[in-house]
Amino acid sequence: MMGILLLSFLQLADLDANRDQNIDFWINQLDSESVDLNINAIEKMAELQDPKALSYLASALRTAGPEVRFHIAKALSRFPTEAVATQILGPAQAAEKDVYIKAEINRSIRFIRDYLNKQQEKLRGEP
Repeated sequence: MMGILLLSFLQLADLDANRDQNIDFWINQLDSESVDLNINAIEKMAELQDPKALSYLASALRTAGPEVRFHIAKALSRFPTEAVATQILGPAQAAEKDVYIKAEINRSIRFIRDYLNKQQEKLRGEP
C-alpha cells in the first residue's frame, strides 16, 4: 500500500513539474478571471522566455486590466529583442493612458535597448 501511495505521489510531482514547463498551461491562465492567476502566469511565462507567449502577452497588454498590464510590461523586458521593444512595447507605450504602466513600459524598453547595446559591444570586443 505504501508503495502505491509513493508511486502516486511521484507521478503527481512529475505532472506538476511538467506543468511548470508547459507554456500552453500558462497561456491558458491568462484567460482566468483571477488577477492573481494572471500575474502568476505572466511571471512564469517571463521565466520560461518561450517566444510562443509573446503574441498572448501582447494581446493581453492591450486588453487586460491595469494591474495585469503593469505586470506584462515588466515581464516583456525578459524577452530582450528589438521586435519586442518596437512592435509590442512601442505601440503599447503610445496607447497607454495610465502613467504607472507607461513608466513601466518605458523602463522595459530602456532595459531591452541597454541589453542589446551591451550585446553589440561584446560582439565588437568593446569593454
